[in-house]
Amino acid sequence: MPTFMCFLNWTDQGAKNAKDANKRFQASKSMAEKLRGKLLSAYVTTGHYDVVLTLEMPNVVPLRVALSG
Repeated sequence: MPTFMCFLNWTDQGAKNAKDANKRFQASKSMAEKLRGKLLSAYVTTGHYDVVLTLEMPNVVPLRVALSG
């Protein structure tokens, strides 16, 4: 299964609630599984991006839909 890296930025509201990162991780993990994929890792970072995810997905289509919505 292909592995994808996603580089994400939180909104101002999301940044204020950074303490909820573990809840977001669990929600992201559940979403990936519903899309027939697997969340491999999630990192809260500093710099240009706030979060980096690595995921295995059957293809890019479900991932693109999930991230655009």
